[in-house]
Amino acid sequence: IAVVKSYFIQNGNKVSSVKRNEALRMVIEVVVPKNMEYVLLEVPLPGGFVYNTQLGIAKNYHEIHREQFRDMTAIACRKLEPGKHKFYIELIPRFNGSFTVLPAEFGQMYFPTFKAYSEKQTVLVGE
Repeated sequence: IAVVKSYFIQNGNKVSSVKRNEALRMVIEVVVPKNMEYVLLEVPLPGGFVYNTQLGIAKNYHEIHREQFRDMTAIACRKLEPGKHKFYIELIPRFNGSFTVLPAEFGQMYFPTFKAYSEKQTVLVGE
């Protein structure tokens, strides 16, 4: 159905360990093989992180709705053309330690049997 990857960018560089209390961007890449309508991307909030509300929301132009819950961000798109699409979530790590980034879930809203998931990751937060 699709390929989903997620990673972090801090100070313009792709990173696997981040600095506490420094803003970063979580990037979710979705590669869609064919036209898809009414899709939903659910991205769990990594443990120890909070939303960066100072920067606002960096929206992809395909988005029709985005909702940030305590534990995840839900992004809805009416239509996605074939190709690579990037979605961004602005975050701030609040605590030191090793945290698990649960898989993001991508699928059609009205055909929930077809879903794609990103890989589970671990992110290190330090001084």
